[in-house]
Amino acid sequence: MAFRTGEGKPQAKIVLQADSHEQLSHILLALNRAVMAYQPQAHTERETADMKR
Repeated sequence: MAFRTGEGKPQAKIVLQADSHEQLSHILLALNRAVMAYQPQAHTERETADMKR
């Protein structure tokens, strides 16, 4: 894993290795869920209305 800080946005680069495509998919989905859980929930009125349909 490598990371940098500085004038731009914080950045990290990682390499994932898995025993199978299925395992890699599970790892990536878990990583996506973790990132989404950290992000603030900002929905516009239209997005909220679309989600209720």
